[in-house]
Amino acid sequence: RIRLVHDVLTITSACEERSEVIVDSLLEYNGWESYENDATSNLLVYFAHIKALMDNYGIQDEGQLFSGCISKIRNRISDRDTDDMSQFNTNFIIEQKLTNIFMSFRQSFFEEFGGLISCTQPDDDFRNKDVIERRYCKCPTVEMKKKASAYYIVCYRKAMNANERLLSFAWIAWDILAEIKKENCVLTSQNILTVDPLYEHVSNVVTYFCDNNKEDYDETIGHLTEGASGLHAIKRYCRKYKGLDKLFYVLCKWGEHQRLFEGRLKREHLCLLLIQYGLGYISGENIRNYVFLEQTDEIPMEDSDEIHDLNNLIGGVGKCFLRFLQYLSSRSFETMKIFNFMRPNLGYHSVLMRGQWFDLHQAAVKTFYQIVLTSRFDELSVFQRKQISANNSSNRTTFKFADDILLSKFQFHSFIEAEPFTIELPEDLRSHDENLKNKLIRYSGVHHLYLRRIPDKKNRVMVSAYGTLESLHRLRDVLAVKPTSNIQADNKLRSDMMLRLVYERIQELP
Repeated sequence: RIRLVHDVLTITSACEERSEVIVDSLLEYNGWESYENDATSNLLVYFAHIKALMDNYGIQDEGQLFSGCISKIRNRISDRDTDDMSQFNTNFIIEQKLTNIFMSFRQSFFEEFGGLISCTQPDDDFRNKDVIERRYCKCPTVEMKKKASAYYIVCYRKAMNANERLLSFAWIAWDILAEIKKENCVLTSQNILTVDPLYEHVSNVVTYFCDNNKEDYDETIGHLTEGASGLHAIKRYCRKYKGLDKLFYVLCKWGEHQRLFEGRLKREHLCLLLIQYGLGYISGENIRNYVFLEQTDEIPMEDSDEIHDLNNLIGGVGKCFLRFLQYLSSRSFETMKIFNFMRPNLGYHSVLMRGQWFDLHQAAVKTFYQIVLTSRFDELSVFQRKQISANNSSNRTTFKFADDILLSKFQFHSFIEAEPFTIELPEDLRSHDENLKNKLIRYSGVHHLYLRRIPDKKNRVMVSAYGTLESLHRLRDVLAVKPTSNIQADNKLRSDMMLRLVYERIQELP
């Protein structure tokens, strides 16, 4: 499970590096050009401070710096720094330095308007009323808006054309940008209010995908509900709950791409699992239940008052979909002993025993975490995101449907550079290194692979690889050799046995 989540985080990082930076037109304020030169000069100084801080502590990106969730830190203040539960540790020092940088530029922003204190007011929250970082500008002047907009536009335009992205400078005047967006939304009559942007985002994707593939959608739902292969239970719930059929269709297409239906698991199982979850019949121990269905034993009339639209729920079908994926990715689902699809009154004579849904669980982990971490649908593999608006429907939401639904497991085609690692191969067989490399490339499918002998270290080989996550995992698996348990052999003999074993294992590859 840790490996699955790590894979998602790796893909997330790659996505962020390649994702397009777009300037929000609602944050452009007329006359911002008068502050363009000032914004540019301050931007360069700000970047220098932030880069120096990141380089000093080896922080990979700005997201880690501002969130405090730093994967690797160098130059810690002590070797036992991670065990220090007091405030005086490396993370705290980084946070203080970052706060000082950000607040110095924020104070500089307000200097020409009378200073930060005179232009802002305390936070309404009593606990934060004396915290200067929480002070905000409630009524910015026109000149303030021009300057804040210039900071934003200059920063984002630079990020659009740069390999390294530093976006925090744009938000030095975050409170003023909020006022600009409110004002522009009123002027353009755009409603950006939403209870949960992510759920609405998913709802838009589900709706668009089904509407854009109407013929296949009708065929799939017809197969599930009509004829000899159709299930009465699926038909009942589809009739009573509008939007449920769209969830069934998206789940089926997602399952097809993940190749979940090549074994014991069938499309009907996945659809009935959604019904059982929606009824609250199955639930997770450590996640909140989300019941959005009521048991129905009869097919309601088409104009019946019993018919409900899932899109009228807060979060719509997007919330139903994501909460179901969350359950499928949970430990509770993974450790279930049995699923009986006769209950509650589903009438499907089938059961799944523990282990038969393992692939479903793994696919759900990857998909769920990638969606919630990136708002991207690459792992769903039934869409290819071009531009998505969480706040508007099809008039502002465009998608590019993948023509070939059986693409590689990661629709994003993301190639990752693996952390270099060391293996041992016999020194007297170094002439075979090129042949070993070619065998490993063919077997694992990595895009590039380099085997470099380490000077002055006998038998040591540094491995560098570049490819998809799946290919990198295959490479590591074939090179990972379990140590021998022969207690009669000394350490040198065991070491010689292991490096020979690695060599022979590679040679046996096709």
